[in-house]
Amino acid sequence: MIKMNTVIHIGTHKTGTKTLQRNLFSNLRGRRYISEPFPVAPKLEELFDRIKYQDSLSFDPLCAEELVRDLHGEGVLGTDESPVVISDEVFVTPFLGRGRTADPGIIAERLLTYIGPAKILFVIRSQPSLLPSLYSQFIPRNRRTLNQKLFEERIKLSMNDQLHGMLHALRYDRLANRYADLFGEENLKIIPFEILERDPARYYRSVCEFIDEPFDESISEFYKARENKRRGKGEVWWDRCVPIYERAREKYNLPRPSEVWPSFKASSVNKFVSSYIGSKPYPLRVPDNFQDMLRKFYGPSNRRLNDRFCLALEEFGYPMLSPSEDPGDEDEGVGLGGWTLVRF
Repeated sequence: MIKMNTVIHIGTHKTGTKTLQRNLFSNLRGRRYISEPFPVAPKLEELFDRIKYQDSLSFDPLCAEELVRDLHGEGVLGTDESPVVISDEVFVTPFLGRGRTADPGIIAERLLTYIGPAKILFVIRSQPSLLPSLYSQFIPRNRRTLNQKLFEERIKLSMNDQLHGMLHALRYDRLANRYADLFGEENLKIIPFEILERDPARYYRSVCEFIDEPFDESISEFYKARENKRRGKGEVWWDRCVPIYERAREKYNLPRPSEVWPSFKASSVNKFVSSYIGSKPYPLRVPDNFQDMLRKFYGPSNRRLNDRFCLALEEFGYPMLSPSEDPGDEDEGVGLGGWTLVRF
């Protein structure tokens, strides 16, 4: 396999991305690490914001080309002497980012056009395991209720919304095929997140081999590190209470608590509440009676992904259908209403 100057880690969300970014990528020996907030160069942030967030009518190819030329001239992007790893999970789920965006297929094409040939690292996760984490992370923070019943309702709504439903975006084979066709199948590495949970050494060894980084036992220091876990009860409670308090404060023209007690900052209170009062993850689960529904919904996609890239997904509990059971993905009765494109 040809050694690439650039590796692009494309996520997805809730698959240990922060663990990779903070513990592995930021300590690489042979590659520079580039990720948001892109401290290396403001132009780099502008380039990736344009790639991720501009629709096809707003996107200016000449501006993107100029940014790329400047960044190459400044030695920011990957070269033979200074290879890089770029990590940004918004590449594959841009609608969970900070605004309405280009679709993931267009982003893949732009990455090839403006970043050039690269190795693509794609970490996936079993959909029944992923959904509770996504919901608790991306449900609007000012929502006053977050419970199992609403979670189940959202699953049903999104399945019936092919236009905007987020669950449709978790059919991994479509995006994997696009990246494989654009960058070459030999330059795409798909790793199930479940390997990190079951066998961290195997997981990190696979990542290191793919990105041409030496693997050594010092990596074992963060085998059990987990960043950006599912939001806990305390954090959810805090997010509910803050908007209520702010409305009351503005209505009655009250001072902020930190103006009266300087040490009483919102960030400090939030940290205390999240760490000591309600640190356990918010209890959400895909109910047993949904399992067959998810199997039919994701089974064809997971099987196609498994067969093309030889992933042994059955071992990790991914919903699967055999070829004889495959009804295809175009479900009858799919509607055009439901969740927004921007948020779960």
